[in-house]
Amino acid sequence: MVNISEIYPNEAERVMFLRGLIRLAKADGVLEPEEVVFFDAAVQGLGVSVTVGAELRQILLDDIFTSPYLEMQFAKPAQGLFFIREAMQLCYADGEYSEEEQLEILSIATELNIPLKKIEEIESWVKAGVVWREAGDQLLEL
Repeated sequence: MVNISEIYPNEAERVMFLRGLIRLAKADGVLEPEEVVFFDAAVQGLGVSVTVGAELRQILLDDIFTSPYLEMQFAKPAQGLFFIREAMQLCYADGEYSEEEQLEILSIATELNIPLKKIEEIESWVKAGVVWREAGDQLLEL
């Protein structure tokens, strides 16, 4: 299992990950309370400083039309791929991968120079995981 602190060893890289989460949370124009809770947990889990975490949280909470555009850039291709993989899993967490989320993932992937073929491979892997998890839930009659 990959340790996130190995993928993003410094705060600047972790902040970039959080910026991506902000973009996805705002992709559909509606910020759900669960998204804020998830973001706060990610800030804490990534060990980002309180000051930086508070600044990013404010950007998350700002109206979508007034918040700054958050450009994405990682030093290593693996960091971008890891973000896309985790972000796509997050998008599927509610059982729906909306068109807005798909477009935002593609926009981020373009910024990170990730080929469409790789995005399709990750999406296929995530979908297979969703099906696998649902089959497990059915075994438990959940």
